Amino acid sequence: MSNVTNVVILSAGCNDRAMEPFLEQDDRRDWRGCFGKSTEGPFERAWIHNGKAPECSVWVGAFNHLNRPALLRDLAALPWDEPGTVQVLINGQDDDCFGLWMFQGSDLVEVPLPGLTRVPMTAGTRGSQGWFDVEVGLLERLSGSEAVQ
Repeated sequence: MSNVTNVVILSAGCNDRAMEPFLEQDDRRDWRGCFGKSTEGPFERAWIHNGKAPECSVWVGAFNHLNRPALLRDLAALPWDEPGTVQVLINGQDDDCFGLWMFQGSDLVEVPLPGLTRVPMTAGTRGSQGWFDVEVGLLERLSGSEAVQ
């Protein structure tokens, strides 16, 4: 059975070199997979309109059984030139929408979104030492009087 998580990383700063280690598969990491850069190469043409190219970088990936805490830890440890411009969007298979993480100090911290709550939940993932459970939480829309209007 699969459990797919989509991840989008945005950066308006000069952070291109920071993500280079994660553009290739490395089975020594505690999360499996790699990212592709969607603002260059064959994808870049889709972003260019009226002769203007993007002034940001966007990396994307889809991961099966993602160890989200390990990914966030590894992303936070990268040598970002401008960490304040980095936004990480993560959508777990059962989440109602993407969650948002941004740097607070040297850590990537989830930013609370109006009308949503993260419900505690674990999911199985495979790391370099085999299968284990990690806390991932489930991002749900609030309903009724709990919802933000």
